[in-house]
Amino acid sequence: MEDDYLKDLIKEVNILLNKNLFKDALQFATLNCIKNPKIQTSPFFHNILGLIHLNLKDWETSIKCFEKSIEIDRKFTPAYFNLGIAKYDLGDLKNSYEHFVKVIEFDKDNKRAEENIIKILNCIDLDKKDNPLTNANRELQKINLDIDYEKKISNDKIIEILNKSNSIISKFIPKYTFREHQLLFHNQKDLNCERHFRIFKKFNTLSKNCFNCFKIVIFLYDVYDLIKLSFIFNNLNFLNNFESKCRIDFNNNHYRGYIYCSSIDEINNVTKKIKNILEINFDEKFSIETRRGCSEFSVKYPNFKKIETIINDMFQYPKLWEESEKLIDQQTYKDGIAKIIPSILSSKPP
Repeated sequence: MEDDYLKDLIKEVNILLNKNLFKDALQFATLNCIKNPKIQTSPFFHNILGLIHLNLKDWETSIKCFEKSIEIDRKFTPAYFNLGIAKYDLGDLKNSYEHFVKVIEFDKDNKRAEENIIKILNCIDLDKKDNPLTNANRELQKINLDIDYEKKISNDKIIEILNKSNSIISKFIPKYTFREHQLLFHNQKDLNCERHFRIFKKFNTLSKNCFNCFKIVIFLYDVYDLIKLSFIFNNLNFLNNFESKCRIDFNNNHYRGYIYCSSIDEINNVTKKIKNILEINFDEKFSIETRRGCSEFSVKYPNFKKIETIINDMFQYPKLWEESEKLIDQQTYKDGIAKIIPSILSSKPP
């Protein structure tokens, strides 16, 4: 009976959270706690209460709620996960990292926790010798030194590299399971895309930065080729000044590599240099496109992604859009919005 009562409470609170009615959610949870005090013995109740306070930007109270959940059940992984979010929001990256590692300890297949671990480690000063990600990356770089990118790389070589990578990551990041997608991001730079998407979502306008964001998209059709491309990206000197990444597009089973440039001249030069290497390694099983900005923006503004020979013929940044950028930047500072990890989390019982 109590379990059903708690499930109904959590369901109703989640509905209110999804509508951004955070104060209503707090009032509803508090009243139900008075009606049925026994729910205070459940880690689920304190976890959902913590989520409400997290959304109200009351991080200290949310932390106390999540800690109470763990006090009741020390293996309650949602509370560890949410503690990781709260600590991140407060800028406490070290403790945030440790809480996500704790999630992996109890739930080794939790991909969201794994991704957050990598993101946090990328935020920490990468020059520090005690950063496990830095140490792992140094060793991963050594693996690639014996690859000749002027010759075709075999699938056997890729398997060998992945096996070595797995042992290296396990050594430097204990209790952490290697997944292919985590090696497929190379030379990542903070392009502040999360900010640009907030501008687009709120005002239907684009950031000025996006007008100087060009990308080369390489389409592949085999996961081995995608992994191969990621190592090629990581070892071509002329790509050192560019962000490059590889990812799997599950919508159409395509495997894509991206190289980000800041001008049309850069796109032309990089495309010319990399095309020969791609032809050696992938025969004709690849294709290349050049675009501007993210595809989501092109749905609203179809002419935005088109690249013209003459720059003045391209869709230009309207000066009126500067105001929307200022408003978002002011709100970001005021609300302390996390740059990488979202604060809206699942709270439903398993």
